[in-house]
Amino acid sequence: MTKRERVTVDVTELPTIVFGSRGLLWWGTWGFAVAEGMTLFLSIATYFYLRRNFQTYPPLGYPQPDWFAPTIGMAIFLATCIPAYMLKKSAVRLDKDAATRWLVILSVCALVLCGVRTIDFYALRVLWMTSAYGSIQWVLLGFHGSLLVIEAAEVIGTAVLFIKGPVLPRHFPDACDIGNYWYFLVLSWLPIWFIVYIGPRIW
Repeated sequence: MTKRERVTVDVTELPTIVFGSRGLLWWGTWGFAVAEGMTLFLSIATYFYLRRNFQTYPPLGYPQPDWFAPTIGMAIFLATCIPAYMLKKSAVRLDKDAATRWLVILSVCALVLCGVRTIDFYALRVLWMTSAYGSIQWVLLGFHGSLLVIEAAEVIGTAVLFIKGPVLPRHFPDACDIGNYWYFLVLSWLPIWFIVYIGPRIW
């Protein structure tokens, strides 16, 4: 009976931190985004399923959603991709001061957008308990709004960590993936904004 040989691997040359698809956190972030994206997709599909039940949408007796304020909010949302991009660049460079600065700026943006989302609800001009039409409108805004609130907490928490320290090398990929997830938040809100506020005026 031969003695089993133990296989050893020298990992001393492997990097201690990685960015992008080489890191498990990157896969976890985008896996989470895919799962949430499917929920948003099903909510949008429900919206169009209900749309088939009415000759006009909104149904007769309901005012059209206000488009002006949500469109300004959408423009603000798109503009926040700039600090998200700068955060990613700073994190990859392991530049603590720059990453801290952009985390603080993105934290302020997140708080502003949470306030903007409140205005978006008022712009619907319908309550969730009024009908199925009102319910699906609130579901679309509410689900995405919950993602926004959770991400705001993550951004603010990470900003506090970078300000107070200690900041370890492994924290920089975390900051980088905040930027990645922020892109998902913006891109997923774009079709919802169009469907809810602009769509009823063109179809």
